[in-house]
Amino acid sequence: MRRLIAFVLSIGILGSCATTQNGDFLPLEPADSTIASDSAEPLVVDRLILDAVLSDGPGRFLQRMPVQPAHSKNGFVGYRVMALYGQDAVSEPHPNGVYVGDVVTAVNGVSIRRPGDLMKIWNSLPDAKHVIVDVQRAAKPVRITIPIVN
Repeated sequence: MRRLIAFVLSIGILGSCATTQNGDFLPLEPADSTIASDSAEPLVVDRLILDAVLSDGPGRFLQRMPVQPAHSKNGFVGYRVMALYGQDAVSEPHPNGVYVGDVVTAVNGVSIRRPGDLMKIWNSLPDAKHVIVDVQRAAKPVRITIPIVN
């Protein structure tokens, strides 16, 4: 289950690779705030790259991106990103993407709470037009929207 979750979490991170991101609360509604950078290239995921990652399966992908379950006093919150797929230790993530330390709570509107949720997200990605990743960053909800291009 942890490996499938990490794959889903990493889709937001793929946008950083294709083109040129610790709190205690779970939002009841999807986050509607984003962090924008006017000087950054647009954050997108190339369809060919996404398809290649999907065809390799989650096991291969998850060898490159560790996550840990994140809990609050009320229980499970999501998965904390421990490293970014395709990034070395000195690279900066895309300013509008997922960061190390973010806790991913949902992808494309599906909360990550049980294995069936992960399979629903996984199976929807081949036909998706975008990936929306809801995270907690420094105890605040952030929504990251990443178009899938080509």
